[in-house]
Amino acid sequence: MTAAKLLAERKGDWAKVWTRFADAPQRYFGVVNLLERVDSPKQLELGADLASWPKVNDKLETEIADVLKTLGKLRPDEAVPRVKELEGKYGHQRNWVWREIGRSQFAVALEYLNELASLVEKPLAAGSIDDLGELYATTGWKVDALVLKALDCCKTVEHEEPIHSSVRTLYLTWLDQSARNLQSLKKNNSTGMRPRLGTVEANEGRVIIFADGLRYDVAQLLVESLQSGELDAQLKWDWVPFPAVTATAKPFVSPIAGLLKGGEAADEFTTTISASGQRLTHDRFKSLLDGNGIQYLDGLSVGDPTGKGWTEAGTLDKRGHDVGWKVAKIVNAEVNDLGARVRSLIAAGWKEVLVVTDHGWLLMPGGFPKIELPKFLVDSRWGRCAAMKDTSKTDLSLVGWHWNPAVSIASPPGIGCFKAGKEYDHGGISLQELVVPRIAVRPAAGATEIAKISGVKWVGLRCRVTVEGAVPGLKVDLRGRVAEAKSKIEGGKPKEISEDGTVSLAVESPDDEGTAAHVVLLTNDEASVLDSQLTTIGGGA
Repeated sequence: MTAAKLLAERKGDWAKVWTRFADAPQRYFGVVNLLERVDSPKQLELGADLASWPKVNDKLETEIADVLKTLGKLRPDEAVPRVKELEGKYGHQRNWVWREIGRSQFAVALEYLNELASLVEKPLAAGSIDDLGELYATTGWKVDALVLKALDCCKTVEHEEPIHSSVRTLYLTWLDQSARNLQSLKKNNSTGMRPRLGTVEANEGRVIIFADGLRYDVAQLLVESLQSGELDAQLKWDWVPFPAVTATAKPFVSPIAGLLKGGEAADEFTTTISASGQRLTHDRFKSLLDGNGIQYLDGLSVGDPTGKGWTEAGTLDKRGHDVGWKVAKIVNAEVNDLGARVRSLIAAGWKEVLVVTDHGWLLMPGGFPKIELPKFLVDSRWGRCAAMKDTSKTDLSLVGWHWNPAVSIASPPGIGCFKAGKEYDHGGISLQELVVPRIAVRPAAGATEIAKISGVKWVGLRCRVTVEGAVPGLKVDLRGRVAEAKSKIEGGKPKEISEDGTVSLAVESPDDEGTAAHVVLLTNDEASVLDSQLTTIGGGA
């Protein structure tokens, strides 16, 4: 206990010991436990350094949480200055060592909430539909990105109420009014808000990745992760076909869109095949691709890069419907997995990877405002859209279905929802749902050939990996999941490739023999995956 007190005071040579501890505090939880038992001396309250004392950090965290909880009772214009005041008083806490072990989550969230407070004072507004879309694609998406970052700070149940209350107060009015501004423009321009980039074409050497629910702010993270000396990623925006649901929008961004047409109101926005009149199913979708010379690449397969390809990746939308606001906690993993898929396809020889999506989504902890729409008025009703019966009347806004304008679709005002309790949904009229990304990824001009894994050979629990086109500094790792460094299987750090383009990896546990793993090729900073190859530990079938 005496040593713990001296360590916290950081005087003389103890400052060097503190530096060693602060470099990797997660390795010394025994030290943390001792520091928790040391009472901070009274003179600390008089302006001495507080950063060494976990009890002081915990006290400040409690103070932040108590204020954040009260924001739920305030109007946004009242909450904004309170958040800025909190940042000024507690923001320095993020520089303390306790952040590294997850004990400063409210201080971390405060950084994002403070930025959010500065951006939500005025909703998005413009003179035309396309101008409003451009405004969102330029700057508006940053608000949504900050909300995801703040919600991701909820690591325990105790974090949820304070962070949710503050996010809801700051975000809901801005989100709702921005949606109403778009809805007003649409009401005055029935032909506006139509897709502007044209159809997606399947070309030789191009593979199309369909990523369900890749919202525009998440796409920005993907582009950032792909920008490198080897790759060039270009992002454009478009309006999604209405309503913003998979059954309507996925066919539109596919290279077989010209072979499809709309159905009736009761079809739940599912398209039909023009030649046969059959409803489009997943199997029929794959058959149409095949019939038009387009490869469907299952799983992690890379196909023939000299041809045309279509593949699907990501579970963002499915998991959003399942977990609500907690989708914010999986965004980074989804981006990493999608980035790894793009790099593996480029490494396999595809000249271009075109990433497309069907829709974005709204997110609101605590749920959306409930809007009433009786079932007897509709043929089908989702959370953010409903197909009206021909004989029904409503005061709600009506928009024609993209594939059959004769089908009238009711849309709730603002960010309202026809179903109670939903925190995640899509299908209505808002910028977050309707502005979607289209990302073209190609090898960068003048870049050297991208390295790729050409061979994996096992001898017992040791494998020899051969890499083609290797440059100095590239590394290889063995993982359970391609994009997750924490899922590594073999011991130690990723190993650097030798001059002859090979590296040897060893698995320590015999229990892992016969299980599946991924050999992963990494950049020298270990930040990006260049290629991956599925293998069986020990080389067995």
